[in-house]
Amino acid sequence: MLDNNWHTVAKNDDASASDTSSHVKVKLPANASATHYIVVRDYWQSPMTFTVELKGGSADFVSGCATEKATA
Repeated sequence: MLDNNWHTVAKNDDASASDTSSHVKVKLPANASATHYIVVRDYWQSPMTFTVELKGGSADFVSGCATEKATA
C-alpha cells in the first residue's frame, strides 16, 4: 500500500512460512494521505485474484472545508 507521495505504508510478501499468500492489515492515520494505492503482482506474473476490504466510518467532507467571503 502506498500513500499519495508514493511512500510505502504497508507491505507483505508471504503470510507465513507455509502460506505464500500475502496479507496486509494496516490502520491508516487520520488525514495523513488523501489517496492510497494498493499495488499487487503475482510472483510469476500469472493471472491472479485479490480482495480489498476497507472498514471505517463515513468521511466528513463538510467540517474540514472553509469558505471565505468576497470583499469589495
